Amino acid sequence: MTAARPRPVGLVAAVGTFTDLEDALRQSGRTVVRFDAILFEPVLPADRCRRLRRAPWDGIVLSSPRGVPLFLRPVFGRASPKTRRMVAYVAGESTAVEAERLGYTVVRPSDATGSGGILRAVPGGTPLRLLHPRSDVAGPGLARALRSAGHTVVDVVAFRTMTAPSMPGRVRAGLLRAEVVVVSSPSAFRSLRSHLGPRAFRTLARTVAFRGLGPSTEGAVRRAGVRDVAVLDPGPGQRFTPATVGSLLDGRATSD
Repeated sequence: MTAARPRPVGLVAAVGTFTDLEDALRQSGRTVVRFDAILFEPVLPADRCRRLRRAPWDGIVLSSPRGVPLFLRPVFGRASPKTRRMVAYVAGESTAVEAERLGYTVVRPSDATGSGGILRAVPGGTPLRLLHPRSDVAGPGLARALRSAGHTVVDVVAFRTMTAPSMPGRVRAGLLRAEVVVVSSPSAFRSLRSHLGPRAFRTLARTVAFRGLGPSTEGAVRRAGVRDVAVLDPGPGQRFTPATVGSLLDGRATSD
């Protein structure tokens, strides 16, 4: 008798994120249904990019994974003799990997994540000239904190956040029969609800488990009435591997 195929795992995230989780799930033999709920668009004009590229920086603060493909790579390119001294201060493993591939020296905290991790990664004592490219919704809080620590920070809105204009039918069908749906942020969750509509979302909330990346996402999902929701544990180093996928599935049945 042939066993039923495992139900898919849904990933609801900004484009370009959760790539390591997606790879780990596929390596584990799971079918993945991905909805790129949030899109990004570079907004800096060419003359501003040239001025930023020519300025002498001690470091660049990449608080978002989008900072590499949407800013560091197109504006600065691969590390050169002029930019080699520019240290990339990052919070996430995937951001670190991409910046290292471009030849930059990367500093990433091993014991903290997010903006708090970056604040701990940037050394104190010597004032640094730092560049912080960010999205339009990230806010200037990190730049203010770095300035309070004595650094000079140029805070630049480098890319704009947009909600996905549509959800493909095959993605919608896959999410509605998923075993677990993983959501990366409150904004990605709002996009999911908008595209599903009230009736389909109520069905999803009753029948599918949700895992949110971080307490703010988990809280947003819970307040929307989802029955089974928890914070997702990404495992050591904040990077998903096949060994950590088990914590996502959390002992759930793998067949219909």
